[in-house]
Amino acid sequence: MLIRILILLLGTAISAWAQFPPAGSPDVYWRMNPGTLVNEVSIRQAGADQQATVAILAGQQNQVGLMQMGSLNRSDVQVMGQSNQLTLLQTGERNRLIVGLKGTNNQLRISQDGDDVVSLAGLSATNAGIEVIQKTGQNTLIADGMSLLPASTAGGVANLKIEQSKGATIRIQYGPAMGQ
Repeated sequence: MLIRILILLLGTAISAWAQFPPAGSPDVYWRMNPGTLVNEVSIRQAGADQQATVAILAGQQNQVGLMQMGSLNRSDVQVMGQSNQLTLLQTGERNRLIVGLKGTNNQLRISQDGDDVVSLAGLSATNAGIEVIQKTGQNTLIADGMSLLPASTAGGVANLKIEQSKGATIRIQYGPAMGQ
């Protein structure tokens, strides 16, 4: 009876897990499976040269909060589904953030502070709200292949806010590059 209960608990509890890197590594990996009952992921890293990878394969109403403080940090966040909320914050120098977002009614908020790069790769969203704030330093925003159509035309970004201060670079490209 005790073994049956243990198997039942393990069978239902393991729907989201952290993949632990080798001891002493600053890296963290988190993955949520389709149908998971765990809807909130919060990661906070302080220090230099760290990596966080978040992959939500599918789902709805997931909340992802990522805060990295320090320099040379990297994050890769990939989310697919509907009504998901992502809040991603990097403070420090030469941080890099890659974000992929697919689905409907998703909200994405990014804030970077100090010589950072954010790449919005693989954005395919309907009625999405996107806010990117980059300040202090030579920040770069890359958004390739993002649909900027109004939500009323069967796809695109309903609300888009991009704020950059100091010396910043932005590249938004829809479709293939010229000559390709």
